[in-house]
Amino acid sequence: MDVGIGLPNAVPDTEGRTLVDWARRADEAGFSTLGTIGRLVYPNYEELIALAAAAAVTSRIRLTTSVLLAPLHTNTALFAKQAASLDRISGGRLVLGLCGYHDDALFELSDATCTALQLANFWQDVTVDWAKDRVYLPLDLLEKHGTSVDAIAERRFDDHFRAAMKEAVDVARDLFLRGLPLIDRVDRRLAIDLELFSRGGLKVLDKIQRQDYNVLAARPAISKIERVGILLGALRRRAFSRAA
Repeated sequence: MDVGIGLPNAVPDTEGRTLVDWARRADEAGFSTLGTIGRLVYPNYEELIALAAAAAVTSRIRLTTSVLLAPLHTNTALFAKQAASLDRISGGRLVLGLCGYHDDALFELSDATCTALQLANFWQDVTVDWAKDRVYLPLDLLEKHGTSVDAIAERRFDDHFRAAMKEAVDVARDLFLRGLPLIDRVDRRLAIDLELFSRGGLKVLDKIQRQDYNVLAARPAISKIERVGILLGALRRRAFSRAA
């Protein structure tokens, strides 16, 4: 059994230091999840900002928006960027509760999709992250294939690094494919967004494969024409799905 605890971001007069200490102690106590409640006209801390503060002092506990006022985030691109940034800062611990669905099976599919998106982003930005002193490729994966972070530092691409990247890409692709059934189990508007995210992530993985997994020489990127193609494909599939 997993037991979570709420972050007192909506408790009036809670000091910032108290909020941070609460998060740290919850992490140390072994709670599985730290949740927030969102309110607007109220003396509370905004949910994502509160979780960002919690992320800075924790290392294990999941961070979740128990109640998130998503309709207030009218700039969806910015909202997605904020959520993705928080997820990355926390090392992939953000659980973003949205759209009113409460189904464990859907949560599992969503988790597969979100994890795949994060991994695809990591594998796309291996050299970008290295320039920021970050390495997201698992060290044991590199060691398993006879390579190390030195290959990234020296931009040394060989059969060992290729094998490590291939396995990393295969794991991400499998997660995307496992999460695809989620698209047909949510409303049409959300389905289109999910399909765009998933197909875009799969396209990134395909590009990595097409360049023989050599992400050290060039960063794989999706062109504007390819983005349009992904959008039209998603709209076409949703139209046929609705007609069926």
